[in-house]
Amino acid sequence: MRKILYIFVLFYFNSISAQIDTVPSGTGNWLLSVYFVNPNIGYTTGYYGTVLKSTDGGNTWFKLNSGTANRLSSVYFANENYGIIVAIDTILKTTDGGQNWIAKETNWALNSVYLIDTKIGYAAGNSKIIKTSNGGETWSELPFNKPSYQFNSICFTDSLIGYVVAHTNLNDGEVYKTIDGGENWILSKYIAFEPLNSICFPTDSIGYAVGNNGTIIKTVDAGNTWTDQLSNTKKNLWSIDFINKDIGYAVGNYGIVIKTENGGISWDSVYSDSTGALCSISFSNVSIGYSVGWGGKIIKINTGQFYNEIDKIRNSDICVYPNPTETEVFFSNISDNAIITVYDIQGKLILNRTISGGYLDISFLKSGLYQFVIRDKNNMILRRIIKE
Repeated sequence: MRKILYIFVLFYFNSISAQIDTVPSGTGNWLLSVYFVNPNIGYTTGYYGTVLKSTDGGNTWFKLNSGTANRLSSVYFANENYGIIVAIDTILKTTDGGQNWIAKETNWALNSVYLIDTKIGYAAGNSKIIKTSNGGETWSELPFNKPSYQFNSICFTDSLIGYVVAHTNLNDGEVYKTIDGGENWILSKYIAFEPLNSICFPTDSIGYAVGNNGTIIKTVDAGNTWTDQLSNTKKNLWSIDFINKDIGYAVGNYGIVIKTENGGISWDSVYSDSTGALCSISFSNVSIGYSVGWGGKIIKINTGQFYNEIDKIRNSDICVYPNPTETEVFFSNISDNAIITVYDIQGKLILNRTISGGYLDISFLKSGLYQFVIRDKNNMILRRIIKE
């Protein structure tokens, strides 16, 4: 009987189609960037110093006081408390989850920020890439200067290997890679015919970038070579994010949302809104993502892909027991600061917290099948638990 239940649940989750809904933001200001720290906590930033925060998985948003009226281009958090926002001539830093922001005036026009941890971070913008090694106290220019270039998006796959995409002075796109923490940047052999606006790497070797006129490119060899993909749109694409190596979404002008389920072999439109552009997309977990854009618009994307990261549980030493269980679940081979997220059979978030003492009390849960997502160091482990 239990085996039949497993088969049913796998079929159920894999058959859910993506659902997209509009979420009230409480602002009419253009939103440019969105980032989720975990399934509960997310931030979005935009014009006129706008900073919004959600603590309930993106269902509701409230305004934070940024202390500036500048256009806030990009936001990134290393944990629930420490985050950086970059803008034209300003870098904002918080160490208390956005309650207070410390402003640092600069002479850089920055478009994108990425944090390795609470010490090391990078930002990119108008012809410059900058780095901090002391938690945002000071920033310095890296020895890489491209006059008249716009570096639009930066990301890293570990503490040393990173990528940046550019809008060049010839109005095309280029990808650069570093393998030494930004000291040197190497131009990819691929040059796009359109400016590139966003880049992401769902794995160490597989990456995607998007740009103007529907441009999408992909690498499977850690950025050494790139190939074009057919996006089936001519609209400018501003942001891209993947929930695993195959399933991803891109957003752009006219509120378009396109999706692939096969690593970019094909892309299909799943949403559009002629009222304005969507500028940024971020997934809070494998099930839920958010995109923000023109006029304060926030949309919620339910991917319907709850179980599609099952390959990540292989070769893991983490043990979760007993299963089934009535009251408690115990964990072995796990660090002290691992995060546990629990979903019910419908993909609803039940809890998200740090695992304390090597066990979790689930006596309050109703009987049924639950998905446990355990984030420990750089790994994400999935386990299905039956609560009796």
